[in-house]
Amino acid sequence: MTTHALGQIRIREGSAVHAVRTKVADTLSLLGLDELGIARVACTCSDMVALIGGVAGNHGTLSLAVAMQLNRCTVKAIATSDQPLPLPSYMRMWLGVRAASEMGTATYTWSVDFSVRRTTGRLDGTLIEEARATLGRRTRDDLLWELQEQNRTLERHRVKLQEAVEGERRANQAKSNFLANMSHELRTPLNSIIGFTRRLQRRLADALSERDADALETVTRNGLHLLSLINDILDLSKIEAGRMELLPERFELWALLQDAVTQCTALTENTTQHIVLDRDRMVSAGVDQSVVLDRRKIFQVVTNLISNAIKYSESGEILVRLFVDEDNSLGRVVVISVRDEGEGMTKEQQHQIFSAFTRLDTAATRKVDGTGLGLAICSRFVRMHGGRVHVASEVGCGAEFRVTLPIDCTSSAARTAQIGAREYTGTVATARQGACSG
Repeated sequence: MTTHALGQIRIREGSAVHAVRTKVADTLSLLGLDELGIARVACTCSDMVALIGGVAGNHGTLSLAVAMQLNRCTVKAIATSDQPLPLPSYMRMWLGVRAASEMGTATYTWSVDFSVRRTTGRLDGTLIEEARATLGRRTRDDLLWELQEQNRTLERHRVKLQEAVEGERRANQAKSNFLANMSHELRTPLNSIIGFTRRLQRRLADALSERDADALETVTRNGLHLLSLINDILDLSKIEAGRMELLPERFELWALLQDAVTQCTALTENTTQHIVLDRDRMVSAGVDQSVVLDRRKIFQVVTNLISNAIKYSESGEILVRLFVDEDNSLGRVVVISVRDEGEGMTKEQQHQIFSAFTRLDTAATRKVDGTGLGLAICSRFVRMHGGRVHVASEVGCGAEFRVTLPIDCTSSAARTAQIGAREYTGTVATARQGACSG
């Protein structure tokens, strides 16, 4: 006598008993069994499902198998449950129940054999396959349970991810707070050192030997460099901690560019570089001369871009331009462009330069000290205004940085851009056409 396994039905809390009874009846009817016997098996299976699915949080299975013997068929129903069920003693005797957990296993198993008369001929392979397909067909209850299970899994992953993100946020907040506080504690004594050194240079200018004067000048120069680094770290930590605020005021942007160029011109001494300041006709004619932005932050952005252009290009022209443009979301905007004739960058390098503490490994950068914070701070300052920073470059053809800013950062369009700004570190524009031809 050969036993054929027909398949398994998964049971969970609240499983539809009627659907299981129908599925079992449809499966056994394909095998030509007596209707009364089919009803007895289907009702017993549905009772098993009701018992298992009636326990909160419980799961189990219902397996069916058949074996032929002359003109009768033995149907074997095996039910398992993850939790013990409160079965009355008469039901245990009726079902022939035996709790496998009593033998030390993790599940509770009920096995029932039914002897059912067959009304048709032999049991062949085709009928077995059809019965297996019927029993394995997923019902609406199965699909709903799978969807709920997937939702529960997604929810567990979401909670874990949220906890990880929150932990990362708290760690980053603690780091930013530490850097902000530490930078402040370092800057206070450093300002005192720089102040006293300059006082010594002024008071003892005639009495100091050349060697002593050079030593004091070295202290001042290195102190100012260290102060600049501390200020950068302080700015970045304030931005990440959400403690950096805009202080908008109305000022002439063209005058600010002139001041920035004047300050940076000293960096071109003893070099073959020169800075050219240009503006389009609309700006020259007086259109949109004044802007409402945070003057200190915009000045820091412009001086950083110009000083970078000077540091990373050994010769040639550094062109600083101001022009007016139209933006789909901001309306009329002002654009500041800084272009150099340095060695340029690859696309991959252009995507890296706006990340904090990132410096490119090029021949030019190896000759210049830096922390890789300047452009990261610039991009964040511009984004706080609702603007954006683009870079266009080709290897061997220099680079151009474009800063697009709203004319008034307090306008509704600018505030919408500030709120909706994504956490990006900069965008890369298409390289200028004919960049090498100029």
